[in-house]
Amino acid sequence: MGLSESEELAASDSGTGDLLYVTDLVSDNQDALEFACELAEKRGAHLELLYVIDPEKASSRPDGQMGIQYSLEALARSLRNLKRNARARLLFGHPEDVISKRAAETRATLIAFSVGGSSRKRVQKALIRHLTKTCACPVLMFSALSIMKMRSSLGC
Repeated sequence: MGLSESEELAASDSGTGDLLYVTDLVSDNQDALEFACELAEKRGAHLELLYVIDPEKASSRPDGQMGIQYSLEALARSLRNLKRNARARLLFGHPEDVISKRAAETRATLIAFSVGGSSRKRVQKALIRHLTKTCACPVLMFSALSIMKMRSSLGC
């Protein structure tokens, strides 16, 4: 369930930009998603849940890709049911390039990552360092433990 072209244009022409929440569908939890929603609202931004499949590192299984798309849409739908403005986007390519390009297309105001204690943390940190150098907007990495501290300092 994607957005129509008119919804896409309205979102991209809104002038507010997007908060891109890059998900791996593993590190997410309710607190992280709620915090991303709060950040988007505070910035007057739309929340876009973004998942990137790197074809060089993932097998090309359409059923697996459909499962990821379904999970993303379910996540966005659950946020919309809570009266949160969220949409889902599944993209293909090298994450460094795809996320940078999407941030420019949407005039992103922030790119956010939730990280857990997973083995992917090192890869995520390298990606974040790259995005910090190539994107015009700030890049934020947070864990469930850091949300409380950031909420108080950001006034969320």
